[in-house]
Amino acid sequence: VQIESAQSTRGGQIVSEHHDVTGLLIWPASHLLCQYFCMQHRLHVPECVLELGCGCGLVGVVALTHQNKIPSEYPLRWVSTDMDTNALELCRRNYQRNGLSIQNEDRTTSHPTTISARIEKLTWGNESEMCTIEGILYTQTGFSTVDLIVAADIVYPTTTREVLIQLLKTVDRFLKQDGVFMLSFATRDGHKTPAKLIEAASSTGFAISSKASG
Repeated sequence: VQIESAQSTRGGQIVSEHHDVTGLLIWPASHLLCQYFCMQHRLHVPECVLELGCGCGLVGVVALTHQNKIPSEYPLRWVSTDMDTNALELCRRNYQRNGLSIQNEDRTTSHPTTISARIEKLTWGNESEMCTIEGILYTQTGFSTVDLIVAADIVYPTTTREVLIQLLKTVDRFLKQDGVFMLSFATRDGHKTPAKLIEAASSTGFAISSKASG
C-alpha cells in the first residue's frame, strides 16, 4: 500500500492547546493491527466495521486492500472516523491513492456492490456526530450498531480519564451485543496507561473476563 503521512513533529509539539497532529503520523500499534488483518483469511464480520481515530487511514487501507483480494459474496462496509478534519482529509487522499472506493456523503444506497468506505467526523461523546454515524450505519446495514470496532494508537499517557470514558461510552453505543472492540496501543509508561484504561472501563460498565482453555 502507499500511505502519505507526516514524517516528523520537529519544530512543534504533537499536542498543544491549539492543535493535535497525532492523526497525521503513523504510530507503532497501527502496524500491529494491520498485521492482524493481513493474517486473516477473511474478516469475520461481513457487514460493517467502525474505525475510531483513523488518522491517515493506514489500518483501513490495509484491511480493505487485503479483503479485496479475497472472494466473498458480502460487500464489506468500513466507516473510518476521526475528530480532526485534517486527518480525515489525509485519510481520504490515502484511500484514493490506493484505489479504494469512497462513498459520497449523499449516497443512500444500502447495497454497495464492492468493498467501500465512508470517512466521517466523529468526536467521542458528541451526540450530534454520533447520531450522524448511527444514521450512516443504519442506511448501510439496517442496524445502528456494528459487530466490530477497531482502533489503533488512540490511547496515550497524556490521555485523560475523561477522554477514556467518552471513548468507552462511544464504543458501548455502537457495539452490538457480543461484538468485539479491538484496541491496539503501545505502552509508553509501563503499567500506568493500561491501569488507567482498565479503571475507566470499569467505571463505564465494562468487565474483564477470562475463559479457561481445555
